[in-house]
Amino acid sequence: MRPAGPGCGGKPGSCRLRTAAIMATVGLGAWLIVAAAPAGAAGKRLTTGLSDTAFRSTDPDLREATFDRAVRAGAGIVRVNVSWRSIAGERPEAPADPADPAYDFSALDQAVIDAADSGLAVLLTVYRAPAWAEGANRSQAVPAGAWRPRASDLRAFARALADRYSGSFAGPQGTLPRVRHFQAWNEPNLRIYLAPQRRRGRLIGARIYRRLLRAFYGGVKAAGADGVVVTGGTAPYGDSRGPARTRPLAFWRAVLCLRGRHRLAPRKCKRRARFDVLGHHPINTSGGPHRGAVNHDDVATPDLGRLRRVLRVAERTDRVLPAGLRRPLWVTEFWWQTNPPSRRHGVAPGKHARWIQAGLYEFWRRGARVAINHLVTDGPSRDPGAVAGSGLYFGDGAAKPALRAFRFPFVVRREGPRRLVAWGRAPRAGRVAIRIRARGSWRTVARAPVAAGQVFQRRIRRRVGRGPWRLRAELADDRSRVWRQR
Repeated sequence: MRPAGPGCGGKPGSCRLRTAAIMATVGLGAWLIVAAAPAGAAGKRLTTGLSDTAFRSTDPDLREATFDRAVRAGAGIVRVNVSWRSIAGERPEAPADPADPAYDFSALDQAVIDAADSGLAVLLTVYRAPAWAEGANRSQAVPAGAWRPRASDLRAFARALADRYSGSFAGPQGTLPRVRHFQAWNEPNLRIYLAPQRRRGRLIGARIYRRLLRAFYGGVKAAGADGVVVTGGTAPYGDSRGPARTRPLAFWRAVLCLRGRHRLAPRKCKRRARFDVLGHHPINTSGGPHRGAVNHDDVATPDLGRLRRVLRVAERTDRVLPAGLRRPLWVTEFWWQTNPPSRRHGVAPGKHARWIQAGLYEFWRRGARVAINHLVTDGPSRDPGAVAGSGLYFGDGAAKPALRAFRFPFVVRREGPRRLVAWGRAPRAGRVAIRIRARGSWRTVARAPVAAGQVFQRRIRRRVGRGPWRLRAELADDRSRVWRQR
């Protein structure tokens, strides 16, 4: 579900969530629709989202501006990080009670309130254990909050968090809004977030995480059965050995009690993982959305299908609970950077926009149903290795070309010598037109009624001369970026 965006009548809080199904289209002019998308494919929604530390800013003007920009970008969900360590510096006497005086939820309360006022769903990502909930003898190489978090303490905190945002808890500003989506940790296959990863060559980080995930699930569900538990989004790259990183597919095979690499099979598992959604971060740090990982156990954008396969085998073999469910895949973080501001890692703003819309298509094509871009607005680029230029807006608030690409993604790909596939995601409800630049003017080749956030996809056969072609999608006063296709 998502707000209708800028076309829903003024302030973000006035937006209404809505959904509908896409209907068939007919071909016009010099082009002809030869086939609809495969049954069920175009009807699946793609919810786009954004994450930004400014959602939790103590500056109300910065917070408001960031949420407003998220709405203008057509986001349906925002990811808000929850530092358990910051909220619970001292051990609460009643850790499952959200009203325990040891807890300080004030900054998080305001973020949740502002998101609700903006018509945005919220994903709360819990990570960084407080000192009193970590194991003993933390290595100096491991950041605070990552060392052997105790599952029982995480369960109690998850219960307090889900109770606080159940929609019936009275906070200092009145009844707090409801939050349904809770994420158990961030990038648990990296030592900087969860340690140790290995001991004597064994993947003990995956076993630690399975316990944490089960505990988190139990805490959230104790507050309400309809709470949605998303796994920690795994980082895209890892190492085959060493203490710092675990390759994501190796990590998930261990969490989900599977053996083998190509021929997956179940193995005995005392306690199986419990969750509702599998999260991953298919970040492409070395190129665009079509560049896959070198190692088979790493998962960048084109490799998401391998991760989905691991999940489906675990479901079929009852290695994940509750049994009998077909879980969705969420991209809970992705990004590319622009130059400026990132001179070292950024690309030109136009290429950045093209990569974002192509990335959204690749995520959807490989089964993801939510995709969350990291950063609404560029941050300061003091650290050459920091992610500072991945926003949809420059630091001064000016929109990048990526804003339109994210709000109204439109992609065309060649399927054969005389056939193209046009794909897009509608930013609002209405009637979309697919148009081609031909003989000096834009000509409509297809129209389709669409619902907000719904995917449309059509195969198109060429009838006139050779390309390159320039195509775009239009919906009322919204226009996608022009896609150039040879």
